Amino acid sequence: MLFLIFACFNNFDDSEDYNVWAEVYDEDMMEGQVYYSAGGSMSLQINLGWPAMEVVGDEYVPMEPGADELPDIERIPTGNNWSAERDFLAESGIADWGY
Repeated sequence: MLFLIFACFNNFDDSEDYNVWAEVYDEDMMEGQVYYSAGGSMSLQINLGWPAMEVVGDEYVPMEPGADELPDIERIPTGNNWSAERDFLAESGIADWGY
């Protein structure tokens, strides 16, 4: 006998994206065994207030509308440089949100 319950909740908004799911089922092959799985994901978009941006090498560069780099604002590493990206996510506290 297979018994399956599946629930999924989604929210897709301009600034939020999340997905939560759960399922419970039993298997014919393992009498008396019930399995439960659940998970979720979330994505946030944060407005940095940069008027413009360019990708230069392995970094996102904050730019003024006239194509000059904004002074006194740090660049953000792209996913192409995983070591620098990991350090940035840890130093900024963003990595703590994922665990």
